[in-house]
Amino acid sequence: GLRRAAEVSAPVGDLVFTFADSVQVNGPIDTAYQFIDEADRWPVRLPHVRRLDLRVDEAGVQHMVMDTVAPDGATHTTSSVRVCMDGTQIVYKQIEVPALLTGHSGRWIFATEGGTTTITSEHTVCMNADAVEKVLGAGTNLVAAKTFVRDALGGNSRITLQHAKEFSEAGGVRLVRR
Repeated sequence: GLRRAAEVSAPVGDLVFTFADSVQVNGPIDTAYQFIDEADRWPVRLPHVRRLDLRVDEAGVQHMVMDTVAPDGATHTTSSVRVCMDGTQIVYKQIEVPALLTGHSGRWIFATEGGTTTITSEHTVCMNADAVEKVLGAGTNLVAAKTFVRDALGGNSRITLQHAKEFSEAGGVRLVRR
């Protein structure tokens, strides 16, 4: 990994970036957390999740393989390890990432203030500069690729956040279907 990083033509600072999206929820924090924690139910709750295999080896540690459908209909598979912590945070590291990335980690953050719950989805990614033109076409630069990744990952997160909001505000009794 170190050799690969040293051989990349772009400076590391140009490849790694972090972004976040949040939603305000008029519902209990535990129900919002439940929606994100129950990733095995995402195929029936989220329109962009086609398949999700979840394995829990020890309490709070989830191994998941997920097929995600892009807006153009293409499907890609990712593999992640998630650690679910004390009802306020779920952190993850993708082990198998899409071709445009060499790394992706993130976290779901849950906070309550004044009766309102805030859910935040935060991503830190490292771009695969060598894959930009192969994946997005000749002439595509790193700036455009970063925008593409931000829009794709952020779009899926915003969909998930919206469904978590609806689930929480309904008290967790309504199954949100695609």
